[in-house]
Amino acid sequence: MLILRRLICGLGFVVVTDLSSVNCWAQAGDVQKTWMLEEPKDLAQGQSPPSLTVTGKSLSGTTGCNSFSATLQSQPDGRTFVTEFNATRILCSSERERIETAIFQALQATVFTEANGNSLRFLNSERQPLLTWKSAS
Repeated sequence: MLILRRLICGLGFVVVTDLSSVNCWAQAGDVQKTWMLEEPKDLAQGQSPPSLTVTGKSLSGTTGCNSFSATLQSQPDGRTFVTEFNATRILCSSERERIETAIFQALQATVFTEANGNSLRFLNSERQPLLTWKSAS
């Protein structure tokens, strides 16, 4: 039985058979939403906290030093991969470089996404959280 569920993330409606694999990207269209990194806390601190903007299946953001862009690729089995990853490469402080490396590695290790209210999570293949973003609006 198919269940129609309105996603609170504000990116549209999707039809799913397994609520554990809901992702916001299935019918996202061109709606734009901005997110601020919340977890892990040690990556979310500083004067220029990392941010992410989702427009349809396109990602863009900043690590607090460099900017990046990527594409979300949804699979029929509910998996979501971050592909076509690009980033600027300006010199960052060692702390910013550590944060940036961790964010880039987490994005590239993403296999699932979950949106719940004002929270967007990128998860690994075991569905463990890699990054948690909170809505900026």
